[in-house]
Amino acid sequence: MYGAIIGGAIGVLVYCLVRKINFFHIADALVPSLAIGQCLGRIGCYFGGCCYGEETTLQMFPFSVEINGVWHLATFFYESFATLLICIALIVMLRFFRLHGFVFCGYFFLYGVARFFIEGVRGDSLYFLGLRVSQVLSLILIVASISLALFFVFYYKKQGVLTNIFDQNYEIKKPLCDCKNEQIATAVEDNKECNENKQEVVLDELEKQDLKEENESIIEEKNDNNVVDDGNENK
Repeated sequence: MYGAIIGGAIGVLVYCLVRKINFFHIADALVPSLAIGQCLGRIGCYFGGCCYGEETTLQMFPFSVEINGVWHLATFFYESFATLLICIALIVMLRFFRLHGFVFCGYFFLYGVARFFIEGVRGDSLYFLGLRVSQVLSLILIVASISLALFFVFYYKKQGVLTNIFDQNYEIKKPLCDCKNEQIATAVEDNKECNENKQEVVLDELEKQDLKEENESIIEEKNDNNVVDDGNENK
């Protein structure tokens, strides 16, 4: 499972680098779907007869299942239920955390915690130097997600888009991308107004020039008429 998650994250990162897209913006949107996919995938482990827990005397489905005549803890159901709760939590976080990266960190923290405890009762864990590999990876994910979340906190505070997150009444402001878009939109509107004002000034000047030329032509015409009248009187 960890291999698929890490490989998928690398694939998304490469895509974002090529397309010049914010990785954490995409990751925040993907992790709830990833969690629900894990929820359904672990149910498949029951039908495949794999990823089960240690032997137990508790013979009560779905807390335990019978495999090859022996009852085991149904760790695949435990993880399925845990990832379902994680998916719900991530959807709630998407509603309230509008700054990129926090939902991504929340997924790895919550999944790391759940997997660490569930792996402790797995009956088919992979060991390395006497340690359960998945538990070690879970601890690494927990530490990494907390470190990354703290980095985001200090980074966004430095950028001035996040107030004190340790205050009970802290407020999350608009994301950096929204602020930049608003600045761009404001600049476009200002430029539009400036161009409109320039156009109005130019039109006023043209109207004044046309009126001036029209007045001059009227004066010249009057002068010509006066000259003709004077000539007729002299005759």
